[in-house]
Amino acid sequence: MTRLKRAVAVSRSRFGRRWAAELPAPGGVGWGPTPWAIDFDRGFVSHLDVDTGATLAEHADELFRATPVRHLRVKRLGGAGQLAAVAGRPGIRSIRIGTARLAAVPDILDEPYLDHIPHCFLPNSLQKPEHAANLAARYTGRMTYVEGAFL
Repeated sequence: MTRLKRAVAVSRSRFGRRWAAELPAPGGVGWGPTPWAIDFDRGFVSHLDVDTGATLAEHADELFRATPVRHLRVKRLGGAGQLAAVAGRPGIRSIRIGTARLAAVPDILDEPYLDHIPHCFLPNSLQKPEHAANLAARYTGRMTYVEGAFL
């Protein structure tokens, strides 16, 4: 490991949680894929973790103003419309949906808000073969990866 990489790793482990603690954290919001691992991109905390789509919708402006979010995880998505908060936020590189009502998945996949996000992670438990056709038709040439899709 080079000296610079070592210095970055030491700073991140020593100060990462403290830096993330300075960001807004209303109930149901976390910064980092796990409480003990904070991701940084160009010196900014880059991973936003929200419990529900409703939490994202309610606090989106405050959260996205705080830092340039690159990776978003929504643990429980209630349905179509809750992802509207990501519209017009071009820096987002990936979105991961933990769970959602299976009946809402076709509407979620049809949301125009996902068009600019190159990586979408949808659990296998929420996918049906007809979802794959929808994904292939919408994201060919734009979305580079869809986890577990039947493409």
